[in-house]
Amino acid sequence: MTDPDEQPPASQASLDTERSKLSLLREPPDSFAGLDLKTLGSVACAHHERADAARLRAEGWALRAIQEVARAGWALRLAKEQVSHGNWQRWVEENLPGLSYETVRRYIRFVEWLSIQEAIPEFDSLSEAYRAAGILPDAVKTAGKAISPSEMDTTDKIAKTGLRMVKAIQAIGIDTLSAEDRESLKETLRPIAEFWKKL
Repeated sequence: MTDPDEQPPASQASLDTERSKLSLLREPPDSFAGLDLKTLGSVACAHHERADAARLRAEGWALRAIQEVARAGWALRLAKEQVSHGNWQRWVEENLPGLSYETVRRYIRFVEWLSIQEAIPEFDSLSEAYRAAGILPDAVKTAGKAISPSEMDTTDKIAKTGLRMVKAIQAIGIDTLSAEDRESLKETLRPIAEFWKKL
């Protein structure tokens, strides 16, 4: 029987569940309390092996996603050749429930790009493959400045950190803070407020 943890999340709800499990690991699991040094070493090695196996499965599933997009793209490209001129969008709407017209275009563009490649590059994710094909931009322009995907990741991390801070402050309740704690919090948040003004 397959361990459910060995299967990738198959829905957005499953991904959300996995994310919530990660948030529980801000502190050591209760089951680790009181373990001796040798056992902690064994536990660390076991989890390392699982992490490495999960990484390999994730890379495999990412490659599978790219392959499935290519197969869908070829099916759509061949179908488009058979649909009479001017009827493609209607055909898509009538025959492809759950697929947006933009997704269909993206799939076809990907296989058209793939067909002219002399050698297929190695991709770690579907979005990386889309960027290589020119379907997703290498950089996004924000306020006239180009932001690379790595900078977008950093910006996203900063935003999420800020959101966690706000939630933590709300959980404590500002009304429960002493005047001294409020002043300390203001001083801590002042650089963030200054940064916000520059955005």
